[in-house]
Amino acid sequence: MSVSWIVDCLSTFALCILIIGVAIPRVQLLAYRKNLLDKSAKRKVHKVPTPRLGGTTFLPALMLSFTIVVAVNIVTRQGELLAEVASESLPLASVFCALILSYILGVVDDIRGVGYHVKFIAQSISVLIIIFSGVELSGLRTLLLLASWPQWTVVPLTALAMVFIINAINLIDGIDGLASGLCILSFVCYGIAFVFCSQNIYALLSFAFVGVLITFFYYNVFGTQRKRKIFMGDTGSLTLGMMLCFLNIKLTQMPQDSLPHINKYLLAALPLMIPCFDVMRVFAYRLLHGNNPFLPDNNHIHHLLIRTGLSERTTMITLILSSALLTLTNVMLCNDLGVMLLLAADITLWIVVNIIIYLLVKRKEKRTNNSLIEQQ
Repeated sequence: MSVSWIVDCLSTFALCILIIGVAIPRVQLLAYRKNLLDKSAKRKVHKVPTPRLGGTTFLPALMLSFTIVVAVNIVTRQGELLAEVASESLPLASVFCALILSYILGVVDDIRGVGYHVKFIAQSISVLIIIFSGVELSGLRTLLLLASWPQWTVVPLTALAMVFIINAINLIDGIDGLASGLCILSFVCYGIAFVFCSQNIYALLSFAFVGVLITFFYYNVFGTQRKRKIFMGDTGSLTLGMMLCFLNIKLTQMPQDSLPHINKYLLAALPLMIPCFDVMRVFAYRLLHGNNPFLPDNNHIHHLLIRTGLSERTTMITLILSSALLTLTNVMLCNDLGVMLLLAADITLWIVVNIIIYLLVKRKEKRTNNSLIEQQ
């Protein structure tokens, strides 16, 4: 990465931090005035009505900072950024179209509410816009030993994977700092990977979202309940999910030679493993109990950890550190153990950890019930 690219990445990163820092207090004020607050409910952790429009600042901050950096490059006649934007114009145009559609869907959902049928249709349209620009999991059939399947299956497989990632990010957003913290980790991983692949424009977009989320994380985690706390809402989680699934697929299209020490498919999946594993577990749980898999409940991994007695803050830190450790461990062991063995180990570890958490929850609930009986 050249000096000019480093300057562009740092500039976009800093602009995103600044824009979000200016925008969020104004969004909070608007939310309180219009009563656009997330009320407390049985399945929700927070107890105080809190503004839920923090995510409305994400895409405008990205687009404004990106436009400013491009404009500066035009004025100063720095050709590297402009040349890469031109060469990647179709994928970039498609992802921004998809982001705008997701943004509109999220805003409507945060203000008025949207059924899961409408969400699924809108998400499907968004990901198809990206796929038809050439962003697809072309090597997924070989990885999954499905090479004999026809070529047309690439599109539905890619669409399914992308919609799955979007909803994984949306559903993990249940406690302060968890979704934003996991997404920061994901964007950092993707940004570093794209630097090694010499795809600097995607590294720039990754680090731009890190800037967006750092400022939001501060307000979300450290803001006081009644004055400065804000949630990202569906606008934020859908925006993040769309960008992450796009970067995820783009990373799998990079030449494997540019990432000699780690399988590109594994690297793309690692930062999103905990949200994706959690969605699969929750959907399976709902189906086994005869419930609609698309209706919300309080059985996500963060809910279970809180039910074991951990605080919300400790739960958030535990899951983010676990994701970082899982990613680092897999990267270090990939060449020695291979992708399939590592994936099997990750799944086994996830199952064992969930069984342990489930047993801890049951023990905690049993102790609580015994205490209530003794008091009576």
